[in-house]
Amino acid sequence: MDWPAWPSNMPMVDTGDVWSRLPEAQLPMMKETPTGYQVQFAAAGIKPSDLRVTIDNNILKVQGESKSEHDGWEYTSSIERSIQLPKNIDATAIEAISDHGMLCISVPKMELQASEAPRLIPIKPAPSSPTKK
Repeated sequence: MDWPAWPSNMPMVDTGDVWSRLPEAQLPMMKETPTGYQVQFAAAGIKPSDLRVTIDNNILKVQGESKSEHDGWEYTSSIERSIQLPKNIDATAIEAISDHGMLCISVPKMELQASEAPRLIPIKPAPSSPTKK
């Protein structure tokens, strides 16, 4: 069986495994702004009430499923996507808006606390051991 050609206006992202190839439009897109990050997920066919957005350990996860029936056929649309966010985010102020099949998520930045900022750890010499006589 020959597979139909992929539409030329929808580029593919190839990770090397033919089964992991996704249309670029299905991948999350993230853009950094001076005040935060804007993340977009395609969620066509899924109502906002059927979507769930969570954040855990700076991983933003979008899940959703929608079922419909037409002419005796049952259709299911589902999405499950994750994206790793940087450490400098304010997870308590994240907002999500669904607009015509696109889920737009605003993730504000925050200053890292001194304890969270990367720091250089000095390397000390080993304590000298007593010499044998």
